[in-house]
Amino acid sequence: MDLWERSFLGVARCARMRSRGSPHFRLAGRHVPLDPITGKPNGGTPIRTILEDEIQSLGRRGKLRGLRPRRFSAAHASLVENYIHANLDRELNLFDLASVVRLSPRQFFRMFSNTYWTTPHRYVMNERVARAKELMLRGKRLAEIAAALGFANRRHFSCLFREATGMSPTRFLQEHRSRRERAQ
Repeated sequence: MDLWERSFLGVARCARMRSRGSPHFRLAGRHVPLDPITGKPNGGTPIRTILEDEIQSLGRRGKLRGLRPRRFSAAHASLVENYIHANLDRELNLFDLASVVRLSPRQFFRMFSNTYWTTPHRYVMNERVARAKELMLRGKRLAEIAAALGFANRRHFSCLFREATGMSPTRFLQEHRSRRERAQ
């Protein structure tokens, strides 16, 4: 039994018709009888042929056209990025971000995730951490950085910094100083 058959049989067992206790399953409108002992299709047609026929049928009817994930255009992506960078100090929610490109929050979330391969929240947090690194290297205090970037407090900032970078802000500064001293 090849991969097609194994995956198809797994779906078939889940999709058996429950009405009248029928030992059939349905595939795109076709009832395929199952062998009562083995639970495998016994209609004589190989599963691969059935699936290939259905995929070709869907393609002819235009049902497979929309399967490519939608992404932001370059103009929309730059609008969103500029808005995020300009408002890192504010609380950014999905509704605000979606309104920048005139999409519903659900559409925005899907398109953002397809474009950047991460969620909007995670992207904003990573951008805040990147800005925090810049401010730390300029000599700002952690409490000032936390307030400037919209974190609730210094502890909240430290926890998210550690989650994003794998080290505490203090450890980050120590390692940066030691690298700078070695370079001199």
